[in-house]
Amino acid sequence: IDFAYACVVSIREILPEERLTMENIWVKRPGTGQIKAVEFENLLGKKAQRYIPKNTQLDWADVE
Repeated sequence: IDFAYACVVSIREILPEERLTMENIWVKRPGTGQIKAVEFENLLGKKAQRYIPKNTQLDWADVE
């Protein structure tokens, strides 16, 4: 994946207060979401603020 053109996306449903891990988020193209792929590692371990459906581009408001 070309990280310059990708954004962070949920790869399964994420519940409120659930920690973000490599099992529930990844990067996908196109990179039209708010959180770009270069921020991926910074998100790991943070908590979801809301229910996030599968295949949703993450927004900074979605995370702790």
